[in-house]
Amino acid sequence: MNFLAHSVLAGDDVGLRIGAFLGDFLKGVDVDALDDDLRAGVELHHALDRYTDAHDAFRSTCTRLRPAFRHYAPVVADVAYDYALSLDWARWTDVPHGEFCARLYADLEDNLARLPDTLRRAAPIMRRNDLLGSYMTLEGTVASLARLSKRTRHGAVLATAGDELGAHVDDIVDEFAAFFPDIVAFAQERR
Repeated sequence: MNFLAHSVLAGDDVGLRIGAFLGDFLKGVDVDALDDDLRAGVELHHALDRYTDAHDAFRSTCTRLRPAFRHYAPVVADVAYDYALSLDWARWTDVPHGEFCARLYADLEDNLARLPDTLRRAAPIMRRNDLLGSYMTLEGTVASLARLSKRTRHGAVLATAGDELGAHVDDIVDEFAAFFPDIVAFAQERR
């Protein structure tokens, strides 16, 4: 799961949701120095990542993607799962997709002073490019992977994800559908 799923699974608490979002921006960050609510969100993020990595459906998705993406298969699967979540959005939340994304961007902006530099710099760019909204389409999801490829040392393979994801999208959506109810229950229990 990527940014969108982590944010949905964090629930309605703003600090927990921002902390869950923050989980992917921790390089060089002293987690113990974060405010309690952000730290709890980061801990939830890590618990969700461990749960995801061990889930049979996610493992199946990674196995499916591994021939094309090798060790980047879990990264591609994470991003693809945000696309799958967006496709069936109304099943998982009552808040419309665009409204949810706008609220999350606003929450990040309202809390910039509490964020580590990595996310403080990234948040306005994400909002400007509507990264979260881009997961509504396969093309936007592929573009997100292409942007990620530029920040990854050997990630050029991510820039060519379009055909491969398109070939497997139905299977990935089915695997996500088997996975997400389980992690929703897990997240509710952890919160």
